[in-house]
Amino acid sequence: MKKVCLLLFAAVSLCACSPQIGQSISATAPSAAPVEVIALADPLPAGLELLGRVSVRDVGAAVECDYGSVVETAKDRARRMGGNVLRITWEKRPSGVSVCYQMEADVLFMPDLDLLPDMLREARRNMPRPPVQEAVAEAPAATVAPAAERAGSPWKFGVNIGPSIRTGKAAEGAEDLAKDLRLGVTYGADLQYFFPKSSFGLGARLAFHHYSAYFEMIDYRVRTTYLAPSFMWRNFNSLGDAVMFGFSVGYLNYHDSMGGVPFMSGGVSRESLMTTLDAGYDIRIKNSKTFVTMRLSIAVGNVDMSDVQENARESLNAVDITMGIRF
Repeated sequence: MKKVCLLLFAAVSLCACSPQIGQSISATAPSAAPVEVIALADPLPAGLELLGRVSVRDVGAAVECDYGSVVETAKDRARRMGGNVLRITWEKRPSGVSVCYQMEADVLFMPDLDLLPDMLREARRNMPRPPVQEAVAEAPAATVAPAAERAGSPWKFGVNIGPSIRTGKAAEGAEDLAKDLRLGVTYGADLQYFFPKSSFGLGARLAFHHYSAYFEMIDYRVRTTYLAPSFMWRNFNSLGDAVMFGFSVGYLNYHDSMGGVPFMSGGVSRESLMTTLDAGYDIRIKNSKTFVTMRLSIAVGNVDMSDVQENARESLNAVDITMGIRF
């Protein structure tokens, strides 16, 4: 079972760390080693045979996706289809949303590739020139607006709420009580700042946890407060949604009211450290800079309870599943 899980993890990792490559084929032709590229701004000369289409896009975590790598990937696909010319029909330059160059292109075949430069020069001379004012007006809308719209401000503020499930091992003799205190609720807020032209950010996180149980005539009400600096990484996909991972270590305040215990009328309070690991997915609300967030958090920590029971430590390990909104 362990080997199967490792194989599945490796397969998912390989899929996530490479650009998405798509192709459609409408014809075949003899393969030629050299492949020429016709830029998006250039006209298409007459007399070339269309074989199919190829696209190379960012699916969220591509690594080798600079202009040269993407074009070489498209050229390799063109060779397999028997083509020797790539005519770019759509492209997206790296921006704050994605660091990858993305493109779509027609795969074409030309019997005599040496004639292509002369044919391109002739096609450029005959190409109608658009008015200068139109070209200047359209450029910002095509390049700047999408990145600004999706990434928004580098500052992000969010709130969240959801169930919390304690996973720590119960102290000896307290197994039944631990079962009753297993399920609780968590809610909190976080403030984040992401560095310009980077996927990394810093922030501060505040989280509250509440668990309660009535056990053997005692009303147990456990409350924790967690305040910590956080470190985040995020990556946007083509839809403007974001995958996020985070890590934090900080201050934990623990309090158990223990109502009904005569010698514990004020309850029990402790201070400690807690570590959390987060994985989340932010869904951008259409035509806005607001996101609906889903987050899975794993918290690890414990408090010293030796004054209540000799050599006892209470585990506060928990798994939180929250939803919220981020601005």
